Amino acid sequence: MNLPKNIVMIHFDDGHRSVATYGYSILTLHGIKGSVFPICRSINGKEEVTVHDLQFLQNHGWSICNHTYSHKTLTKLSPSEVDYELSSTISFLRSHGFTGQRFLAYPRGIYNRKLINIVKSYCHLARSTRGGMLKGDIGRYNIPSLGTDSYERYLKHMEYLSEGVIITLLLHSVGLNTGKATDTSVSDLSKICTDLSNKRDKGELEILTIEQYYNLIIEGGHEAKYHHIK
Repeated sequence: MNLPKNIVMIHFDDGHRSVATYGYSILTLHGIKGSVFPICRSINGKEEVTVHDLQFLQNHGWSICNHTYSHKTLTKLSPSEVDYELSSTISFLRSHGFTGQRFLAYPRGIYNRKLINIVKSYCHLARSTRGGMLKGDIGRYNIPSLGTDSYERYLKHMEYLSEGVIITLLLHSVGLNTGKATDTSVSDLSKICTDLSNKRDKGELEILTIEQYYNLIIEGGHEAKYHHIK
């Protein structure tokens, strides 16, 4: 793959079951693959993705990643408790054949330098939910993301699109009726994917999973050519 002009990633946090149903169907219709960060303890729960769901998604090119074991705020835990949250999730995901276990989403987006020093021992990259713009050496352990619960918010995020930009869109559940504040409706997600695929077809951007981003940009030594927006 040639280096893209811009990069967009679509991340789904927490592992809601609707991601494996509505989310997968909509993204696939537009030739897009996402990255899922399930809470390990909640996998196979009533409204959460199952191991089978996640295996299906990975088999279709999605990344299945680390959102810790129990979604506790890591900065409030002892080093040994952080170790457990990360290592137990890595072991569980690896035991089921998932390959994205070393890509972390901080619970609630909260982190600090002390935590980063621990995370570095376990993970290749870590993503937050903080706002702002980070240029140049963005740091692999404070990657920003943009909450995208509506098409209107998506359009505001895409105003940053220029050249050498990375935009990570953060979603949670996908629903027919947006009862939760973090829901993205089926209609809005469809419009988002339509717009992204049109921009991709025009050569304005490429849509990557976090593993594709890591392999192409980080391992390829191209970090300095891009900056993250959040």
